[in-house]
Amino acid sequence: QRIFEALKRWSNDEQKKRFIIEQVENLKEIHPKDWSKSAEDILLRFLDGKSLLILIENFDSILKGIDRKNAVQELAKLRDFIQQHNQLSFIATSQSLINSLSDNQNPLYGFFNIIQLKRLTLDESFEYVKKVALSENNDELVQFLETHDGKGHLEAIHQFTKGNHRLLLVFFDFLKAEFRSNLSD
Repeated sequence: QRIFEALKRWSNDEQKKRFIIEQVENLKEIHPKDWSKSAEDILLRFLDGKSLLILIENFDSILKGIDRKNAVQELAKLRDFIQQHNQLSFIATSQSLINSLSDNQNPLYGFFNIIQLKRLTLDESFEYVKKVALSENNDELVQFLETHDGKGHLEAIHQFTKGNHRLLLVFFDFLKAEFRSNLSD
């Protein structure tokens, strides 16, 4: 359902948008046990041989949300669908290691290439935050980071986050507000 919503939202092709809207409405008339197969068919017809990259944040939460009683069956169906239709690719993030992906009894065991990000050093954190500021064209923040106070603020954030990428991004917003309004006071 989320994939259909995204395809509808981001498609520039009005005909394809109407197709998704109509097909999702038709799904409401289908018995729930047949919904997955019908949804797969709709997705494949929409793609029409093109590839789809699916970006998923907090994949661990999604996996936890799968009905435990049917989890093995549902994950096996997902794996089969992905293997049969080579046009789907996933990039997923997780805040922690996902136990089910390392359990050899799980259908998704060994299916994904897992890359665990190493914690950033203080210098790497500085470069990371600087690049984020540059990507936002925030020259004022970049200049502030070069100052003694800016480096001190970033060092405090680094000590608190221990170089965790996600947490550095969360605190990046505080850092932006800090240099403008001196929040630490």
